[in-house]
Amino acid sequence: MISPITLKEIERVRERFPEATYQELPSTAVLVTLPKVALPEGWSLTETPLWFLVPVGYPGPCPDCFWAHETLRLAGGALPQATQIQGIPETPTQALWFSWHVTDIQTQWNPARDKLSTYVSIILDRLRKVQ
Repeated sequence: MISPITLKEIERVRERFPEATYQELPSTAVLVTLPKVALPEGWSLTETPLWFLVPVGYPGPCPDCFWAHETLRLAGGALPQATQIQGIPETPTQALWFSWHVTDIQTQWNPARDKLSTYVSIILDRLRKVQ
């Protein structure tokens, strides 16, 4: 069962991305889908779906990594930095996995302060860096 905290935070994400959906996975992690996220110039697509996992035990552990459409590349055709094609855990979906982490948990993530909307902003910041 999805925790009330997670459901409340997903609703906050939906304020920014009204089409966002979620599904509970067998592990009880939650997969959040942002179906149409606009991308800046420099990417091979103008928009992509994005996926990220809300980990079991959230809000203690922060989300980690995210996925985009499997055909997303840099405009020149190269794979983005720290990516590879792989399945989204516990789903049949193949996607472009961004091995992108909150690198300093002490200063970048505080479960008393940060929310799923914070993590969405971290993802969007990464996508603004076309590399």
